[in-house]
Amino acid sequence: MIYRIYNSPPRTRANPGNTMLVEVDGSKRTIEVGVGTSTDIRAKKIRVKAGTGGTSSSVEGWYVLVS
Repeated sequence: MIYRIYNSPPRTRANPGNTMLVEVDGSKRTIEVGVGTSTDIRAKKIRVKAGTGGTSSSVEGWYVLVS
């Protein structure tokens, strides 16, 4: 399966946003999705694990199953 993952930019300029950490196929590998970027990932299952690098306590974005 292919998932498209998007990490939204912060709502204000004062907040630098967080990098989204996505766990792929259990704990086999971790992908970092930068603020305001998207990526396609081939995996059986994904899980948004955490956000890091910003001052916010959350990560905003979305994912969709492409195929």
